[in-house]
Amino acid sequence: MDNATQEKLFAAAIPLFAKKGYAAVSIREIAKAADVNVSSISYYFRGKEGLYHAIIESHVATIGKAVLSAESLSPEERLRNYAKAISEVHTKKPYVARFIQSELVNPTSAMDKILKKNLFSFYRYLNKAIQDGIDTGLFRADLNVHHAALSLVGILNFYFIAKPLFRDFLDTSVETDADYAEQAVTIYLEGIRRK
Repeated sequence: MDNATQEKLFAAAIPLFAKKGYAAVSIREIAKAADVNVSSISYYFRGKEGLYHAIIESHVATIGKAVLSAESLSPEERLRNYAKAISEVHTKKPYVARFIQSELVNPTSAMDKILKKNLFSFYRYLNKAIQDGIDTGLFRADLNVHHAALSLVGILNFYFIAKPLFRDFLDTSVETDADYAEQAVTIYLEGIRRK
């Protein structure tokens, strides 16, 4: 994003949408928080929905770039790459978990237009990496590929979703986030590797 006004709108809207949900946030509230004219939301994003969609797209694009750049890696490296990308997106965009939770509970048009399409492409990426690992003899042949993919998604994302609950008794620094993702994928891989 090149425009300072667009960046101000993003910075103001992200925490508002994440904390209150799409329906509970008004364009006036966003404009006031960004210290910009209300009409700038329509000018740059064609309204509140367009701004919300742009935010969701920016969140999933970070994972998408990492996934697309890893197609030539080994199956294990692809899964590690995915784990690293998930950790990085949650660290760089700490509200991503809230957006996904909000969309699961109270779906908006972003669910069908953006999230389903992108999340299913990540799921297919994981399925392919796991199936390739099975086909090459690296991973166990008895794996249910779909369950194995969902397991990795759950292992990685649960930590970031539940992180606010753990703050009182765990170190939740950025380094710890990356360490968690690396350890989680290592444990996961030990479970799916052919012995």
